[in-house]
Amino acid sequence: MTETSKANVIVIGGGIGGMATALSLQRRGFSVQVYERAKEIREVGAGVVITANARRALRDLGVDAQLEAISSTIDVFHTCHFATGEVLRAVSKEDISRKVGMASLGVYRADLHSVLMQAVLANDPDCLHAQSEFASLIQDAAGVTVQFANGASARADVVVGADGNASAVRSFLFPQEAPQFAGQIAFRSLIPMDLVPDSVRERCSIMSAGPGRYLLSYPLRGGLLMNLIGLVQSGTWEEEGWTTPATKEEFAQAFAGFEPDLIELIHRIPEGEVFKW
Repeated sequence: MTETSKANVIVIGGGIGGMATALSLQRRGFSVQVYERAKEIREVGAGVVITANARRALRDLGVDAQLEAISSTIDVFHTCHFATGEVLRAVSKEDISRKVGMASLGVYRADLHSVLMQAVLANDPDCLHAQSEFASLIQDAAGVTVQFANGASARADVVVGADGNASAVRSFLFPQEAPQFAGQIAFRSLIPMDLVPDSVRERCSIMSAGPGRYLLSYPLRGGLLMNLIGLVQSGTWEEEGWTTPATKEEFAQAFAGFEPDLIELIHRIPEGEVFKW
């Protein structure tokens, strides 16, 4: 490469991290190709809170305003007593904005992924490649060759592994350093807002922390959905992934002793909509 040229980059992984990486590089003049092992490049249906530091990054990528328009601004974040529901602390979006410049958003992960992916495709409509599972790479003085499980290969100056916690790229480069289980399991669910108990809907964004576990709820998609996450400590885990099924009964039992309306919220989750990771 000359001093004025930009590197060609391969990004392994077409999730939120991969798309954000690709868009950032594109906006700075790099040529990027994104490879994803799944048949379809998409995100799972779950929520994520986007706080001010992440929103600044998204603003730099040119997508913050678009994401805000389809998400939920968190008006007031309530910290509540896990057993009684008493509000112990309430922080408004005005308080947060005065302190850090921007309010937090409750975001549907698939919406965030879609906004990023459309921006990436607007820069290069041919840069995304599905059904391309990473197998290996060979690096030399001039660049990197990536081999895929389907027999195809690709060449670039730089390869970025953005393929998740169980990264195949990381495992290939560092086979003796497997990811460590963090000792925590999270239940998750999306609940239509009309199924949410009144007292929970009124508080809406709630953190209820008890001994060794917490429940977190917040709105998505302009208040159409409630995202519910329950995190518990555990010494074992069965598999890594976002779509391991769980039951409402298992979820509720893990949070026995929490305020009745939160337990009722768990029981109102639509059938088949409880997962854990």
